Amino acid sequence: MTEEQIKEKLSNAFVAVVANYNGYKLQVPDDTGGVDFSVTYDKILTRNGKTRHIHSGQYVELQLKSTEEHRIIFEDDHLKYDLEAKTYNDLIERFNDGNAPLVLILAILPDNKNQWAEIGEINLNMNQRVYYFYPQVGMVQTQNQNTIRINIPFENKIGMDFFQTLFAEHYG
Repeated sequence: MTEEQIKEKLSNAFVAVVANYNGYKLQVPDDTGGVDFSVTYDKILTRNGKTRHIHSGQYVELQLKSTEEHRIIFEDDHLKYDLEAKTYNDLIERFNDGNAPLVLILAILPDNKNQWAEIGEINLNMNQRVYYFYPQVGMVQTQNQNTIRINIPFENKIGMDFFQTLFAEHYG
């Protein structure tokens, strides 16, 4: 595999751990441009003493990007990342159409490839800083042809409760 493919697989694994730990399901869509994962979950219903799991009908979609620290500009309270203009416009379009959100997930790996993942006595360290970017009201598509520099607040760092928070914000 190329280094780009390795970085992609490591960021996919990170997202899978966070999602699966909390009972969310990741699905890989059929080659739909710009979507790496569709995330959903089951509702738990109990009727007549029997428990059933049924599909919630709610989902979010993710576009994953992976890069190394030297490609990021770190500021006081946010980071700057040069995102492909096409991807940015996809995020804005989905935000404005009112359907399920498309969220950018940005995994930042150390510059030293030997630090990307490490196995300890009882743990696996996936040495990534992972943030999300979701458009805000008033953002418009860019006319740029190649990239647009986006700002991602450090408070958008992904933690283990990321998917619960994301679904609660979008679906109430």
